[in-house]
Amino acid sequence: MLSGISLTGVYSILEPSAGKGDIVDALIPKLKATSGHSYGCGYGETYRPDIDTIEINPDLRHVLTGKGYRVVHDDFLTFETYKHYDLIIMNPPFASGEKHLEKALELQKDGGAVICILNAETIRNPNNLTRVRVNGMLDQYGASIEYLSDEFRQAERKTWVEIALIKVSIPDADKESIIISSLKKVNDVRIIQPGEPTDLTEADYVKATITQFRFEAQAGLQLIRDYKSMMPYLALSKGIITLDFYTENNGRNYPPNENEYLRRVRAKYWDTLFLSKQFTKQFTSNLLKICHTDVERLKDYDFNEFNIGEIRINLINKLTKATEDTIIKLFDELSNEHHWFDEMSKNIHYFNGWKTNKAWIVGKKVIIPCHLYDVIEDLHYYGTYDPRFELSDIEKTLNYLSNKPKPVETIYEVIDRAQKTRQTRNIESHYFTITCYKKGTVHLTFKDEELLKKFNIFGAQHKGWLPPSYGKVVYDNMERDEREVVDSFEGEESYTETMNNAGYYLSGVELLDAAK
Repeated sequence: MLSGISLTGVYSILEPSAGKGDIVDALIPKLKATSGHSYGCGYGETYRPDIDTIEINPDLRHVLTGKGYRVVHDDFLTFETYKHYDLIIMNPPFASGEKHLEKALELQKDGGAVICILNAETIRNPNNLTRVRVNGMLDQYGASIEYLSDEFRQAERKTWVEIALIKVSIPDADKESIIISSLKKVNDVRIIQPGEPTDLTEADYVKATITQFRFEAQAGLQLIRDYKSMMPYLALSKGIITLDFYTENNGRNYPPNENEYLRRVRAKYWDTLFLSKQFTKQFTSNLLKICHTDVERLKDYDFNEFNIGEIRINLINKLTKATEDTIIKLFDELSNEHHWFDEMSKNIHYFNGWKTNKAWIVGKKVIIPCHLYDVIEDLHYYGTYDPRFELSDIEKTLNYLSNKPKPVETIYEVIDRAQKTRQTRNIESHYFTITCYKKGTVHLTFKDEELLKKFNIFGAQHKGWLPPSYGKVVYDNMERDEREVVDSFEGEESYTETMNNAGYYLSGVELLDAAK
């Protein structure tokens, strides 16, 4: 009966027709050995699983109670309870086995397992309505039935009858509250999980998320109001049955507060918005961190079209600076920390102290130290480093600097696709080719050398490494020390090309399309 079954998640157990408790005697060691069954055991306590027994024989009931088992009823066929059992395990009287099994299946109709021994004829010969119903239920639930012979030769009450060992696992029933049912009649809502891939546009995603927020807010508020209206009927001499529904404040419990509930739901949905790719697809990681640190303040602002619009305007105002800050951060990292050449390890040179090494530019190939595929699944989880953040930041900064069409497929999508096929070499993205090495490095080779040059000019100018006259004066009109810096940085020919195409290399850039 106990072989081949998992007791993980089994906490409440009923044995009808328990006799002397032989089955639960054998069950308890298995429960103790199963991970997660230490509940009810504090320091100095003995292990006490939640087991109920039923036995019609008074003498055997005394045996059960003497062993410390809880006897909750005498006749299983008249047993009624609101309690839910994870497992009902039994060896009922063979003469009425079908009635006992039907009773057990009815008790478990909302979910749970049943293990039962019956006379094999009860199953093989459905000669009454109860047996017919039981067979139908076993078929419906996909029961496992094993026929065994001579299993009771050594029992106290010996028999050579063939038995049927039945194991049934009934899935949890779909449960929907009256509150949810009534709200669904007037709301068209589809649950969108944080980070869930969806083909909705940003506007449609925001609209759907607002609808979902309103649905959850209404449902929770109605639950609180219904609970408060129930409180007079739940009152007992020792207080109110709280159902763990009270809120804690300074160590004291208070009835559920509607405004506090709304604050928590708002925080959840503001956080969900900032986790969505639709809303944040062009935000760099530093701007996303700003968003998440703002959630605590936004708890007090309704999650609606107006406030989301105001947040968007505020973020757009920060977007240019956040993106430019990210460009400088990446410029520092890619030009020295992750530079292709080991000797380019320090990048501290300013215009008046210029040195002629190449640690002040990002080369065509850079190396990022990381195992690209050994990362977390949730791409937006802060607290664990995900190298895809850095790659995505590079892509977004190049989007910002480029005057060309933006990628159809983002770097996240490229990496996810490559990860699924376990591709590690020559992974093609919009801006660069990616190769991953087992030693823990990712090699990036930039495809667009003009854009890479613009990236380097932007970074070097903002770091103060180029002369003030850079991009304003032709090469021949520069001072000698200025020409020396330009020669070291790119050379006369490249600088002339920069001046001839200043509208691309030196002009200010537009805000990202998605931020307009």
